[in-house]
Amino acid sequence: MINVAIFVSGSGTNCENIIRHFANHPHVKIALVLSNRIDAYALTRAKNLGIPSTVMTRNHLNDEPQMMALMQAITSTSSCWQAFCK
Repeated sequence: MINVAIFVSGSGTNCENIIRHFANHPHVKIALVLSNRIDAYALTRAKNLGIPSTVMTRNHLNDEPQMMALMQAITSTSSCWQAFCK
């Protein structure tokens, strides 16, 4: 299974299309939606489609060890992401 994280910053029409496209795919799972903007409507779209989402600051996004931990977490399971955020 390939777990995918989608990085967003706006309304999320492309994000929603990607999520819907892979919804029943046997080998691809959209595991997480990340945004640098708390007001990005893409986060609402992800929530409505049952995809975990979170907001990360620029500092988080530029922190290579933290981003590598994130990538490790989503390759294991999306529940690891919840532990990562705490």
